[in-house]
Amino acid sequence: NKYSDAFITCSRWSKKMLEQRFNIENIVVIYNGVDTNFFKPGIGGYFVIQDNFKHELPRFGTVGRLGKAKGTDLLYKMASEMQGTAEFFAVGPCDKELIAEIGNNKINNFHLLGSLPNSALPSFYSFIDCFVLPSLDETFPLTVLEAMSCGKPVIASNVGGIPEMIDDGINGILLESGNFALLKEAIIKIMKDEDLRNNFANEARKKIIKNFTIYNTAEELMKFYISIS
Repeated sequence: NKYSDAFITCSRWSKKMLEQRFNIENIVVIYNGVDTNFFKPGIGGYFVIQDNFKHELPRFGTVGRLGKAKGTDLLYKMASEMQGTAEFFAVGPCDKELIAEIGNNKINNFHLLGSLPNSALPSFYSFIDCFVLPSLDETFPLTVLEAMSCGKPVIASNVGGIPEMIDDGINGILLESGNFALLKEAIIKIMKDEDLRNNFANEARKKIIKNFTIYNTAEELMKFYISIS
């Protein structure tokens, strides 16, 4: 049969890595998907946090295991340079090293919110104006898909499977990882151009519905298992 002894991976990038490093053949790419009825624009009411922040300022947010590997230190540095201009929100467990750095240099526009249940994430994505993931390395982060499904523009590093999700300049912005200057440029661009934000948001939602729903994933998995049965 067509897929005898085949392997499944979640991105073309992962497939390439497996082929190069382990000389594995018969690798099938089946993308992870998200529930677009759960992660959708405007869902979940208003997101409430205990920290004080300036409600009128643009809001940039990230979700994940916070630390230097995820570029959270770059976001913190960005916030320190943009006090009074933008607010930054970070959801997820935070590395002790970064917590110590933030504790020693507390600024009022960077908010560590801790971990949230999955049920609260659509409200968080609705709360922010733009999702940012300046990671040094990634495989295929679902948070990018979730934010895009919620109709949010995304700024993310051009690493791993992320460029398979984001079409640069169409539904988001891809950056060289670790490049603070480019990150700042992208954030300012998103802040200043409302039409760009809206276009990215609309195109992001369309891309998810077309390519990255849980129904697409289920259908592709079903085809795969039938092919090897």
